[in-house]
Parts: sequence; C-alpha cells; structure tokens
Amino acid sequence: MGQLKVSTGSQIEIDGTIPANPSILFDAVFIPGGKEGSINLQNCGAAVHYGLETYIHCKPIAAVGEGANYLAASRLITKGDTLPSGVLVSENDVVTNEFAGQFIKNIKQHRFFDRERIDSIPA
Repeated sequence: MGQLKVSTGSQIEIDGTIPANPSILFDAVFIPGGKEGSINLQNCGAAVHYGLETYIHCKPIAAVGEGANYLAASRLITKGDTLPSGVLVSENDVVTNEFAGQFIKNIKQHRFFDRERIDSIPA
C-alpha cells in the first residue's frame, strides 16, 4: 500500500485503510495528536463513522493532543465535560506511563456498557 513519512522523518508501512479495516476488527482505538491529522480525520466521513462505530460498540478510545478535537468534532466528547466511560484524553501529545497504563486497563476491560447516548448515534 505504501509508506507514510512521519514528523521524525522515519517511514511507517501502511498495511490497511479505514474502509477495509472497520473498527469491529479491533479491541480499541487510539487517536494520535497533530493538528493536520486531526483535521484530516474530522473531514473524512469514513474516519468519523469509524469513531462513532467504536463508541457505540462500547470499546476503549484514547486520544492525545489535537486528536481530542476529532472526538469533539464527532460529538463523542464535549471539552470541559466529564468523559464518557472508557474514553481517555490527554491535553498534550505526550503519552505518559500513567495514560498508557489506564488505556491498557481499559483494553483489558474490553467493553464499557454503561456508555450513554449509544442509541442516538448513527453508525
């Protein structure tokens, strides 16, 4: 499929696309930081659907930095409000050991069936 050049200059092999790898194939979703990437996700219908589908299937979601803007634009979070169950957000792009540990704990829990609004989300 090709490679993606990241900000450090290194290359990452692309092994799938959003439409060909729906969220039901994965146990959790991590949204990285970066303004350009967040804007691209917000403007991609398939990416928005991916996040909504992950949410209604009660799977863990984590976002750092600008990645949180994608969650807000998808109406999965409202900045300043309490986060939904199983959703983690870091205000900066740094993934601390504590943040990573909580995300791993959420993945081990597998699902968060106490989420609200899942019946009103189109996905």
